[in-house]
Amino acid sequence: MGFAKGNEALRDQIQKALEELADEGTLAQISEKWFQKDITTINQ
Repeated sequence: MGFAKGNEALRDQIQKALEELADEGTLAQISEKWFQKDITTINQ
């Protein structure tokens, strides 16, 4: 994801959302659909 350098508030919001998606398993499901395995690295 791209956003303006120094925009730490947006960075933190995106990181939080990605961590929530990882916790609930959604990122793993997306990864498995597109890459046939879980290649996510968030929260690992």
